[in-house]
Amino acid sequence: MTIFNPRAVICCILSLLVPISTLSAQTPAAEGAMLSPTGMVTINGELINKSSALLGNETLSTGPDSGANIVAPGSKISLASNTVADYLHEFIQLKSGAILITSKNGLSTQVDDDLKFAPADRVALTKYEVQIDRCQVTVIARSGSVSLPKDKILEQGRSAQYSRHDCAIAALPEDARRVPAWVWLAGAAGAGTGAAILVSGSSSPVSPSRP
Repeated sequence: MTIFNPRAVICCILSLLVPISTLSAQTPAAEGAMLSPTGMVTINGELINKSSALLGNETLSTGPDSGANIVAPGSKISLASNTVADYLHEFIQLKSGAILITSKNGLSTQVDDDLKFAPADRVALTKYEVQIDRCQVTVIARSGSVSLPKDKILEQGRSAQYSRHDCAIAALPEDARRVPAWVWLAGAAGAGTGAAILVSGSSSPVSPSRP
């Protein structure tokens, strides 16, 4: 006669579940990021209207009066309106517009091939902003210090400006050289939409300093 042994059954079930749960934890989705859109936002050219997972190597775009938040392990990225950027896990490739990064893992921002900005202390909470306006790139250290090209450091509360290569700003009409008003739209990850974080209509950044 077979004797039913509950302990043996439980052990058998656990032996099956543990490898499955371990495998799930190693999948890209478990290690990825979540994007929450506000308004017209696209991922790789596809319009989205709800929170979506990012696995890395996606091109993100926000339309007028739109924005997006990306929440990833150790970092949060806010995209302003009219922004195009590539999300690559290890860094953000900003192509146009503006982003605000809050990071505890050293998340960096790349503009073109020669401009890279990152938290000076990889494990310290750092908040910094990068804006592209035509031929001008502005980086602002909101909280903590930021590493700049050529091993320079931008201290908290200060900003720096760079000219993009192969971009003749002198040829632009006067009205095209003005820095536009950046309106940040923040949406809570997974639910709700947020409020304006920053509005700046000045043609000069806060506490300007050149590295």
